[in-house]
Amino acid sequence: MGRTSDAKERLVETAAEMFPKYGFHAVGVQQLCNGAGIKPGSFYYFFSSKQELMVCVLEWRWQQTLEYIFQPIENSDLTPVDKINDFFKRLFYIHDSRKMQGLPVLGCTFGVVGSELAVHDEEVINKISYIFDQFVGYFETWLTEAYRNNLLQILEADIPNIARSLLSFSEGLSLMARVQNDANIFISQMSYVNNLIGVKT
Repeated sequence: MGRTSDAKERLVETAAEMFPKYGFHAVGVQQLCNGAGIKPGSFYYFFSSKQELMVCVLEWRWQQTLEYIFQPIENSDLTPVDKINDFFKRLFYIHDSRKMQGLPVLGCTFGVVGSELAVHDEEVINKISYIFDQFVGYFETWLTEAYRNNLLQILEADIPNIARSLLSFSEGLSLMARVQNDANIFISQMSYVNNLIGVKT
C-alpha cells in the first residue's frame, strides 16, 4: 500500500490535478491510484467513493486559496482597492507558474468541477457554493471598506451585487485562461477591475 502516513494526501493531490485536467467522470480509481503511487485496493481504505475524494479535493484547494490568496491580502497594509487588484494579480501568478513549469493552465478548480457536476452532484455543488460565498464575503469586506473611505462611486446597497460581479469576472478570466492555456488574460483585463467596482478617478 505504500507509506500509509501520506497515501491519503497523495491521492488528494493527484485528484486535484487530474479531475480539473481530464474531468471527474473521465478519471478512474485505477488512474488515481497509479498517479498517487498506491495499490488500487487502498483507495477504499481512505475514501468510500470518488465523490468523497472530490469533496476532500475542494476542501484542500480552498485551504490553499486561503493560504496563498485571501489571508496574505487580508493581512497586508494595502488599501481596500489595492487588495481587490492584488487578488487578480495573485490569480495570474498562480496560473502562470504552471505555464512556466510546462504544465497546462487548468483554470479555477471550483469553476471547472462545478460546471461538470452542476446537475449531477448536490453535495459537491453545495461545497462549491459555500466556497464561492466565501470569495464574495471577502470582496464585500474590501468593497465596504473602500466605500467608507470614499474611494468608490457606487451605492452602498450595490456592494453585494458588485462583489458577486467580481466573482463572475474572476471565474470568467479563469475559464479563458484555461481555454487559451495562457494566464496573461488576467493582466490584460486588470484595467477593467477598477471600472467594475466604481473607483473614483
